[in-house]
Amino acid sequence: MLGIAIGLSCDAFAVSVVLGSGGKRVKLSEALRIAWWFGIMQAIMPMIGWGVCRLGGTLSGGLSHIFAFAVLSGMGIKMIIEFFRRKTDLQNHTTYKVYTLWGILMLAVSVSLDALAVGILLPSVFGCEKFLRMILAVGIIGGTAFVMSFVGVCLGEFFGKICSHYARLFGGILLLLTGLKIFICH
Repeated sequence: MLGIAIGLSCDAFAVSVVLGSGGKRVKLSEALRIAWWFGIMQAIMPMIGWGVCRLGGTLSGGLSHIFAFAVLSGMGIKMIIEFFRRKTDLQNHTTYKVYTLWGILMLAVSVSLDALAVGILLPSVFGCEKFLRMILAVGIIGGTAFVMSFVGVCLGEFFGKICSHYARLFGGILLLLTGLKIFICH
């Protein structure tokens, strides 16, 4: 189960690194808030998938990868454009608007959509047909995403200090590539 939790959390980790590399010092409360929402969404999505499975439905999910691609790639392209617009102004590194609750939620949902499909598989693969087993499974998934996202924000801040001018460009490229990976792999 931990392996699946780590696998599901890799996209959240990558996006968290980008969020931490914004060029300004990230407050502990911001890092915890990002990690909290990424962890919560990684835990909620399998519960939704499990619920759909329990009701006998099927997950079409045909548009989920397009949504994730659009949000992540759109944010990545925006960051790349901002890098080139502010290329000469090294002092003008502002906090991204994704630090707003809405921005964090959009990113958290987009990187946790694959957990929705995992929720459908949990009953058959891991014997999580019982509610308490499912709660344990999503607790592991959400907790892992929380830790990896928090570490990602902290690492992003560290690397952002080293190369703060290029952090926005690298972060935008990373988000764009993450969006493309989700789109291509589905």
